[in-house]
Amino acid sequence: LCSLNLLCVFIYTRSNVAWGIPDHIFVLSGWAATSMAFMWIIMPGVVLISHLCPEGIEATMYAMLAGSHNLGATISAFGGACLLEALN
Repeated sequence: LCSLNLLCVFIYTRSNVAWGIPDHIFVLSGWAATSMAFMWIIMPGVVLISHLCPEGIEATMYAMLAGSHNLGATISAFGGACLLEALN
């Protein structure tokens, strides 16, 4: 996942344009690869939680896990934006 995040270096140095890859294609493919890698990383945790929770509420546990992740991502993005604004 860390190596996928290093793709930003190629955008900053404009290496992707030198290779003949437009910015929007490079960014979208990098975003898709990062999302796919993240799903592979959290899959063992989702399977473990589904085995550990009481039978019949697996979907509820998955929804709670997804909701917690989305809330954390939103708070993280908002906190980063506030920090950037405060440092500007």
